Amino acid sequence: TVCALAHTLKSSSATLGAYRLATLAKQVEEACRTDHGDHTERLLAFIEVEHRNACVIFRNELESSPKEAA
Repeated sequence: TVCALAHTLKSSSATLGAYRLATLAKQVEEACRTDHGDHTERLLAFIEVEHRNACVIFRNELESSPKEAA
């Protein structure tokens, strides 16, 4: 369900330091529990944008870190 996915996204995002994404996922979780479907849909649009932002940051970090010899 959306609520279970939001819970997983919240935990994973927080672990990786993507706190804005984790906060949005927490809000979706809460909206699911209180049955606010219209609010959930708006939050999902924000999550999509924030997910892209986090991916860009992670990609830049990976590309700028020194490469280790295999």
